[in-house]
Amino acid sequence: MFSLVALLLAVGIGIFLQPQVRGHRGAMLVLGLTSMLLIITGLVLGIAALVATRRHGRAGIFGRALAGTIFNGLRVVLMLAGMLVLFEAMGKVRARPPPLEQKTLTGESGR
Repeated sequence: MFSLVALLLAVGIGIFLQPQVRGHRGAMLVLGLTSMLLIITGLVLGIAALVATRRHGRAGIFGRALAGTIFNGLRVVLMLAGMLVLFEAMGKVRARPPPLEQKTLTGESGR
């Protein structure tokens, strides 16, 4: 059950709280890390619940555990893919040569 609740809390943080702290690096970092921690914890606990169904039976556990594991797993994959795209874009920006100085009509540099 926590795996589904954790995902909903993480999405709620992203939708309702992060826009309110936009521009405050520290607060955005804390909320982002909290969301990431909730999602990873939900994934781990969903997997643990799936494993526990062998011992305790499937009744009332299996469906929620499976849904939480799938949704949190997809969210983790999307986060990792987004990070890879971000790092690739940052590498392209850093590899770009600096812009050339613009010259004015008199031939002087545009400083």
